[in-house]
Amino acid sequence: MKRGITTFPFLLIFVLIAGAFILMFFFGFGSDILSFSNKLNALSLAKSIDQQLAAFTFSSNAYNTIQLRETEVSISCTNKKTTITVDGRTIPTEKLILAPEKLKGETLKAWTYAWYYPFKIENLYFLSNPNIVYYFQNPITQEEKKFKDNFEINFVKLDISSLSPSSTKAVVILFNTAQNNHLNYINMPNVLKVVKLNLNLGTEQIVFCNPNCQPFPYLGDAMAYAAILADSPETFACIKEQAVDKLNTITKIYEQKVENLKRYADNSCIYETEFLQKLKQPDLYPEAVKKVEEHNENLIIESCPSIYAK
Repeated sequence: MKRGITTFPFLLIFVLIAGAFILMFFFGFGSDILSFSNKLNALSLAKSIDQQLAAFTFSSNAYNTIQLRETEVSISCTNKKTTITVDGRTIPTEKLILAPEKLKGETLKAWTYAWYYPFKIENLYFLSNPNIVYYFQNPITQEEKKFKDNFEINFVKLDISSLSPSSTKAVVILFNTAQNNHLNYINMPNVLKVVKLNLNLGTEQIVFCNPNCQPFPYLGDAMAYAAILADSPETFACIKEQAVDKLNTITKIYEQKVENLKRYADNSCIYETEFLQKLKQPDLYPEAVKKVEEHNENLIIESCPSIYAK
């Protein structure tokens, strides 16, 4: 048999094997490129969410719709550090952001609400989507009515009487911290959590049930909204700790401002720092906030430079 004829089958086998390796290389290379591209897109979306929230930093109460591709977004907070995760890719953020669970879809509802305690401390950022409904117990007192009315209208907000087991995910808000009043709701398959609020002056409290109940001190309406939008008591506690750190920092700034006002303002203007100092003691927060508000109001009435702008 001629040599060319005998080597042809081996040459053909070699070509086929080499071709297979080349195809495998390009297929793997293409897959790696696609995977890398998806990771970049996820990181880009996470950064975009952070930047779009930054767009209304200076507003004390604002709403926006964030358009995305079909994706999954989650917010977490650990060791006083908040992160945004999109499709498994995570970035850190300095913002105090909360969301009731992992949010899937092409649209995010975003609401910012400033935390005043008593002066402005920081904006809180809340994310939700159309698939989550917030069911409020019928408010009785003026404080409860105001609280419900101020909850962002673009988040789906309904009366608790319309709640029933369904595929629609639900967050339940009760204006009563009675021990077992959440049991009628927490076992419903679609209820993510129950948040119980006592807004009565002097006995304010937040109770987070998911499914076990954990009490928290009431630190103003903005922090109560944070409890409603948090995915867990641990996340809420983490965000609260970050917020309190900011409270301590800003309180120190106002203490220095009061010292300067004492030095340069008219002698008829009396400035107290005692109440500001109490704002750094958690067990004295409610009393201290009330006293600082009263003191600031009196300064304005007496035509003295105020400690903070209302």
